[in-house]
Amino acid sequence: MVEAIKVPTLWQIPEEDHYMPDEFRNKTRETLKKKSGIAFEFTEYKGTRHGFAARPNLGIAHIKQAYEDALDEGVEWFKKTL
Repeated sequence: MVEAIKVPTLWQIPEEDHYMPDEFRNKTRETLKKKSGIAFEFTEYKGTRHGFAARPNLGIAHIKQAYEDALDEGVEWFKKTL
């Protein structure tokens, strides 16, 4: 699956994500590093869970900060890759 990627990608990964366990996360990062000429960013957000950037609990300071950081990172990513 990751091997088929041919365009720039932004990965915003929570610390806890049952869809992307550590082994898959590490393999994905290493596979992307080997693909020369294809830009990617891979950011891990400590203290977060799956969905932190889509439906954040803004009452928890570190979740709010991770959400805001991910939003800013996404905007900057699109500015430079579109």
